[in-house]
Amino acid sequence: MDDISSVIILGAIVAAAAMVWLVRRYTRRKAVEAALLGVYTNLLDLYGYYFWLVSAVNKEDPEIHEKVKMLKRIILGYLPKINHLSFTREIRDLLEEADTPKHSAAAAKYRALEAILKRIEAYIGKHHLAVPPKILQSNIQLESRINVQEDEDSNIYNAPGFINWVPRKNKK
Repeated sequence: MDDISSVIILGAIVAAAAMVWLVRRYTRRKAVEAALLGVYTNLLDLYGYYFWLVSAVNKEDPEIHEKVKMLKRIILGYLPKINHLSFTREIRDLLEEADTPKHSAAAAKYRALEAILKRIEAYIGKHHLAVPPKILQSNIQLESRINVQEDEDSNIYNAPGFINWVPRKNKK
């Protein structure tokens, strides 16, 4: 009887240890995925701001430069969580470069960001890249339902541009 009890207890301990290991592995993987998503979305925003720095007339707009600095700080905060990935060092080097007001430097960073985004997209894989179009489609369906309701309720709300206004005919 003692042998069976010890086997059961040993089996329970092994099962508990395996469960703890699996849960820790799962939470680490989810933390890396969340950090990678944060890096990816903020790099997309940064890519958009560099587009404005490269193509816009207002290259010296301090608001754009402040947003670029803020996005760089946010992305650099995520990087220690994904330090083991192959492109992390490349992202860090690109973000830590000093910003110069020259057009050619901004254009070079714009192209480098595009290359990094493509590498991240290749790493993320097809499964995760299929999710944003599904979210977009559900948002479009939700918006179409809201627009139908707006048309039905157009006599209640009186905000400019919100209702379909038709001028009254003059009565004589």
